[in-house]
Amino acid sequence: MSSASFAVFSLYAILVLIGLYAGSLTTRVIFRLSLPKGSRRGPSFCPNCGKHLRATDQIPIISYILLRGRCRRCGQRISPMYPATELFGAFMVTFVSWYFGFSLHGYIVCLASLLLYALAVIDLKCMRLPDVLTGSLAVLGVLDIFVISTPDPLSRAAGAACALILLGVRFLTRGGIGIGDVKLTAAAGILLGYDNTLAALGFAVLTGAVAAAVYKFNGVKKMPFGPWLCAGIFAAALYGEELTSLYLNFIRFVAY
Repeated sequence: MSSASFAVFSLYAILVLIGLYAGSLTTRVIFRLSLPKGSRRGPSFCPNCGKHLRATDQIPIISYILLRGRCRRCGQRISPMYPATELFGAFMVTFVSWYFGFSLHGYIVCLASLLLYALAVIDLKCMRLPDVLTGSLAVLGVLDIFVISTPDPLSRAAGAACALILLGVRFLTRGGIGIGDVKLTAAAGILLGYDNTLAALGFAVLTGAVAAAVYKFNGVKKMPFGPWLCAGIFAAALYGEELTSLYLNFIRFVAY
């Protein structure tokens, strides 16, 4: 292996390690924000027996393998969501570094993707979108204004205003859309800008419609919209122009 190849390999190995720990932190955020407010503080603990976890029990992936997916104290199974989220963090950090290059905008998108993942999981589990995560996404959008020139501030403001679309749907359906979805759209609009926010909403509506059909087929009456909105925001952050072009081509095809 040449010195240049070894340097690239070492760099991506470091990124994977950083991503694993970022994913591990994301699992803790998901777990803590899924709990009642009074029990969110303190050291990490097993959700089954309540015993505090050792530092050696919290090494991403490695601890899960060594413990064979079970708590050291009570022997209950550890949710596979934990290693899956750690792997997701590793993938996102390395993928974004490759896709955007080593840029501040890329790492803002990376942090946003982890926030969106946390929001999606919490909404699936608890049917709510915590304001602290939605607000953090909005802060990333504001920071992004000082990092790249496009979309411009006016487009970002118009993107945030797209939340009025969901607010109108919420009013017409008498609560069919949660207020958390409205806030999330506003936060995403600051990050994405007007065009990409519309692309994100289009993606969310299409995938959400398919999911709603599956939910209904299985006899489930309530379905969170947040996960599909999060997926749309993430897709638009990477492929917003392609999604918009795809929608326009589809509309032209249907019209003619």
